[in-house]
Formats: sequence, C-alpha cells, structure tokens
Amino acid sequence: MTGKFMKLTMQRLLPKRLRKKRFSYDQRALSSLITVAGILAIIIMVISAVLNTLVPQWAKEDELEHMDNQLRNFLTLRTEINNLIENEDFERSVSPRVSLGASGNIPVGVIPSSGKLTFNPFDNSTDATANRVHDPLSIYSKGGGNIQYEATNYYYQDQTIVYEHGAVLLSQADGSVMKAGPEFSASKVPLLNDTRSFGYFDPGTKEEPSEMNFNFPGRYGNLTLSYDIFDVDTDGEILIKLNRRIVAAALVTGDENWTGPHKIELRGDWIHDLTINTLQFNQTTGIPGEEWGVRNVSLSGNITAVDLTMVTLIGNKEDSSGRDSHTVNAKLIASGLNSFSWPDENITINFTTKYPEAWEAHLNSAMNESTTNLHWDSDSAKSEFMVMSTRISADYYIVSLTIKHVTNFDCTVAILRTNLG
Repeated sequence: MTGKFMKLTMQRLLPKRLRKKRFSYDQRALSSLITVAGILAIIIMVISAVLNTLVPQWAKEDELEHMDNQLRNFLTLRTEINNLIENEDFERSVSPRVSLGASGNIPVGVIPSSGKLTFNPFDNSTDATANRVHDPLSIYSKGGGNIQYEATNYYYQDQTIVYEHGAVLLSQADGSVMKAGPEFSASKVPLLNDTRSFGYFDPGTKEEPSEMNFNFPGRYGNLTLSYDIFDVDTDGEILIKLNRRIVAAALVTGDENWTGPHKIELRGDWIHDLTINTLQFNQTTGIPGEEWGVRNVSLSGNITAVDLTMVTLIGNKEDSSGRDSHTVNAKLIASGLNSFSWPDENITINFTTKYPEAWEAHLNSAMNESTTNLHWDSDSAKSEFMVMSTRISADYYIVSLTIKHVTNFDCTVAILRTNLG
C-alpha cells in the first residue's frame, strides 16, 4: 500500500466523532495563530511608523521651539542692556536665562539636544572701533566682547545665537542673519529749512510776536542764511541775531509785501560748533498791530549725523556645556556720550566678527537712501557710504562702514560687567 492510502484507511477506522473533533481543533488553533500574528504585525507597523516618522517630527518641533525660546532670551538680553544704557541705570543688573538643551519631553526614542554657552570678554579679537579716515590712529570709541550659544541638535539644524556689539545674530549652515541690530543711525538732513510763515501779517487772527527763533545744531564753517520778509517799513525795524549777536537788519520791503529770498553770510566764528545755535528775527518797534513776517528760513549745507552705541562686555572668559539652564548676568558700570563735530569728515566704524554676511546685509539695509538720504554708488568716489569686509584671521573678519562728509558724530560707550550664572 502507498503511504497516502494507508493514511486514509486509518482515518476511516477512527470513530467519526473523534475525527471531526481533531479537525476542528487544528482549524481553531491555526486561526488564532494567524490572528495573533496579524495583530503583532499591525503593532510593529504602528511602532515603526511612530519611531521613524512621528517621533523625529515631534523631536524636531521640540528642538525648533527650544531654539526660538533661546533667540527670544537673547533678544531680551539686548533689550534689557539697551534699557540700562538709555536710563544710565547703574543699580540694577539683568539676568535672562538660557537653556542649553531642548525640553526632551518626547517619551521614547529621542536623544535630547545639548549646547554650549560661552562668554568672551572684550579683547582685540572681538572689538569694534570708530575713527576718522583722515586720522585712523585717533580711535574715538571702542567696544567689544560677545555671548554665544551653540546648539547641538539631532533633529533640527544646528544653530548659533550671538550677542555682539549690541546686536543679536543667528548663524546656521546656510549662512547668518541679524535678528536685531545695534543702536545705530545715520542721516543727511538740511541744516535748517523751515518753509512756514511766522509773524503778524493777518490782523485779528494771529498773535503779535515780537521775535521768532530758529534753532540749528552746532557745526563748523561759514553759512548762508536765506529768508523771505514781510512788510518792513523802516530800516532797522527787523533785526537778525545769531546767538544774541546782531548780524544784520532786514531790508525795507514796502507796505504789506513779501520780498525775498534775501541772503546773508554768517561767519564761522559766530557759530557754535558743539552746541545748539539760535537764529532770531526781532521786531524792534513794539507798536501794537504792527505787521511783519518771515518765512522760508533756510541755511546752506546739510548735516550728516551719525549716532552709535558701543557695548563693551568685561569679565572673565567662561563657558558651560550640557543641557542645564544658566543665566547671563550683566551690570552697567560705566556709560558716557562722546560728541564730535567737524566741518566735513569721513569716519569709519569697524566691527570685528565671525559673521560678516549678517553685518554687511544689516549695514547696507540701515544705510538705505530712502531713510538716510545718503547715496550709494558703485563708483566709490561718488558714493557717500561704503560697506566692506576684510578677513583678519581664520575665523574673524572686520566689517567696515565708511560714511563721508560727517558733521556730527555722537557715540555712547557703555561698559557692562558680565558673567554666567
């Protein structure tokens, strides 16, 4: 007999009840096994999807939120330091907190991020200077030092956040950008250009002032005054004074007539170079109802004014690595305003940095002609400002901003004692 035949014969010899039961038992066992295997496969697929897709996404969002929080902390540091300087607050210190690692709230399968916080005190490798182009050895202001946080992320890109020269920068693999610039402004404006009409030339509707004053900032050199005058009946009726000095008498115009423009040369030795000047039109008769007026008062030339705050961080070099939180403590110990006035001077402001791309972009934006009235030209001889960078070492650059024809330069230098807590 063949094996198959004998097997069938043996099965027929068994009672039918037993044969049915055995077949039913094997079927149920196999069915249960298949069900369990299917459930396990689904569980494995779900776990795999969570670990490979959702957990990395959650971890990336956690690290992104962490970096956003640290950027806000650095922006807070900048704002609070600026407030100390503006208010000359030598009593209070600021202590924003920086967390070196992300929260790590993802339950499984995540390596928590970490970071390094470093304070580099002022030295020549991190400084900023301002000086005259014609006399580069005369450094008028100097500052420097920085605080930086370097993040080691596993799911989001690594980033470095830096506070230097009063600015906050963000750097990553594809470049750097300035998130908040230093306290800096530059503008070219007319020295004086007031087109309004003043005086008493509409009886019954205006007051009767006996004098009109116009202020303008200090500067060197001669100036030309231009003005229109109304209803000057006699010689000496309207006197023109500069800083209380009588410099001219308005010309006779005739009854109820505007004439002008009239021009007067103002000598440089009459003009204050560092303080506010007052130009006055004085009606001398004192007769009630006597009509007179002045309008379109202007002075030749422009003012190019530059205002800068340089922040100096002093203390001992410190750094800390890991995932803990630390405070950045800063206390203002000295602050002073240096004001300079020149007839016409070119100045250069140098920022030493590892991030020239961010500084160049910011300074070019800050010097935009629509806000400063300073013109940029590809021909450096025609351009009123220039931004350029020069590598000085493997890591550092000097980003230079040169501004031409500066007449007023105000530079605040603030020194803060700094440490990590």
